[in-house]
Amino acid sequence: MCIRDRLNDKEISVSLKTLNAPKVIRFGLLAYGDSYYGNLIGNWQIEIYCFVGLDVNVNMGQLTTNKLVLPGDVTRHVKCYTSDPSLAYFPPPYDNKFTLQPASMNSINVNIRSFNPKTQSVQVNCVDVNTKELIYSWVVKVQTTSPEVSKIFPINSKLGQDTLASFNFVNKSMEYTISVSYTHLTLPTIYSVQISVGAGSFKK
Repeated sequence: MCIRDRLNDKEISVSLKTLNAPKVIRFGLLAYGDSYYGNLIGNWQIEIYCFVGLDVNVNMGQLTTNKLVLPGDVTRHVKCYTSDPSLAYFPPPYDNKFTLQPASMNSINVNIRSFNPKTQSVQVNCVDVNTKELIYSWVVKVQTTSPEVSKIFPINSKLGQDTLASFNFVNKSMEYTISVSYTHLTLPTIYSVQISVGAGSFKK
């Protein structure tokens, strides 16, 4: 660790080279008011958490499955958690506890679906269900690409009243069943999230 600069009477700048992630670095920092180290004016404990980073680029509304590599030391029963289940979650069998194989690199899947065009970060933890020990941790940075708007439908609605709106749609794909999603999760109510439309057919 190196104290880089004294910014002002209340702030100093500190630089530190971190270890390989994931690690937790804890150390004490003492501040003295004299050159003889006799007048202790500050005593701080500093904790630095180093996480394995993963950058993910997704299209808005589309489900993307990504793989996380989880090294195993001994046989463990573990469970994985995310800090934002609405953004990132685990598909079966990783949504429940599973066995971590020893002396191997275990690969697990995590699903990401984003409706927010802003850059988002989510923390992913793997915990030993028996000892409650944190085994591994990641920080996933999610960049979301917004789709192009193909058509705009204006809706006039009175304050506090429900408004029923319908739109004409032509299925230009070869899929018979399509899924409908929306980006504003508080305004509209979609009564059917899956619609069966023949390829090239018209639907209202």
